[in-house]
Amino acid sequence: YACFCRSESLVRFLVEKGVNINAIKDGKNVLMIACSHSDNLSMVEFLVKKGVNVNYNSDSSALTIACLEQNVEIAKYLLHNGANPYFEHNGVSSLNCAIANQSYKLTEELFSKEVEINENTVGSYITNINPTFFKYLIKRNKNKSKSKIKNKCKKVIKLYKIRK
Repeated sequence: YACFCRSESLVRFLVEKGVNINAIKDGKNVLMIACSHSDNLSMVEFLVKKGVNVNYNSDSSALTIACLEQNVEIAKYLLHNGANPYFEHNGVSSLNCAIANQSYKLTEELFSKEVEINENTVGSYITNINPTFFKYLIKRNKNKSKSKIKNKCKKVIKLYKIRK
């Protein structure tokens, strides 16, 4: 509740009093709630330093939520503190969220961890992404099946130009 209300002081107080920071509520742990309801990096840092599991996931992960919310600093912090950039659930990953938001910064962070684009990564977001961002993704991607992805992207770019 304290994370949901964005109350860092209450979070700190409860943790210092011994609250289980790895407790699960509605399939989410404290860190996931902190990431999904705030842009408070210091609260996330505090929880990580206190030992919260950065890789707990049920249907999502703290990193995926940070990417979905376009919170670059929290995503970077999680990546540098052991968050799994490869976690995927029902076809949704941190990279999917970064691509959906057309975030150069987030995709760069994920690429720095050797996360690769595959045909499913661009999936349902592909029709909503502008051609400039596609070109960036194609150039930046190191995937061996680049030609398949490139062809898929080219088709969408053509469709995008036709719609304009």
